[in-house]
Amino acid sequence: KYLARASADKTVMLWDANTGDHIYKFVGHTHGISDCAWSTSSEYICSASDDQTIRIWNVLERKCLKVLTGHTSYVFNCSFNPQSNLIVSGSFDE
Repeated sequence: KYLARASADKTVMLWDANTGDHIYKFVGHTHGISDCAWSTSSEYICSASDDQTIRIWNVLERKCLKVLTGHTSYVFNCSFNPQSNLIVSGSFDE
């Protein structure tokens, strides 16, 4: 079991939920991250950033799989649907 957190330091941190040990730091966003969410299978994390992107991270391979663009303002939240085949996001787009 893992815990993940989004941070203004532009990273998503991963910890072991049982021991509290730091496992990995996902790096790639160019601005702070407002939110992150797990896929149903816990294989992926998506993250929403002030850099106007959403990133999809593979937890086991510890790499960014995809950068989703299209927002024209800060992205402040993201979430997978129950099947984990869609991501919904919120932004200050007008």
